[in-house]
Amino acid sequence: TAELETIAGVAEERVVVTSDTYRAEFTSRGAQLVSFQLLEHENSDGGPVDLIRARATDPYLFGLASLEGVSSVFNEVLFKIERGSGELGREALTFLYQGPEGRVEKRFTLQPNGLMDVEIDTATDLPWTLVLGPGVRNPSTAEMDNRFARRSAVYRVAEGVERIDPVRVKAPQRLSAIGLQWV
Repeated sequence: TAELETIAGVAEERVVVTSDTYRAEFTSRGAQLVSFQLLEHENSDGGPVDLIRARATDPYLFGLASLEGVSSVFNEVLFKIERGSGELGREALTFLYQGPEGRVEKRFTLQPNGLMDVEIDTATDLPWTLVLGPGVRNPSTAEMDNRFARRSAVYRVAEGVERIDPVRVKAPQRLSAIGLQWV
């Protein structure tokens, strides 16, 4: 079998996309979303609300994981970035990596209102899943201590809105991408 040409980034880069209502920050390491701030909403410290939960290690949002939930080798590689613009004020980012592990291309199209289209194409022998968590925002200590606050994951599929209660769920939940419209 012929070996594929390596396509990768040279150094880790951060790409920022902004509009009047949001600031999104991606990293070329794993082509992951590391911050998505809502500029019109304040957190308890007075800064913008960040929808991406802070974490000590990968994977971040849109990272890849094994079927068991372990961070994929693709989260450590450097992706080549192409930035463009689409119609109606949309910004388009394409992240591409091709190497011994396989080929992964992630395309993000961001609309001015904060909605995002995501497409991921892979050609690899490694089984993978897409990371869409854990959690949203960085709750304050007071919010975490509030026993009345309802914490859950909410997503929409063709049949309607679904909710996952983390108190009742003890293992990672798998969702089919078919019909998944919003998380």
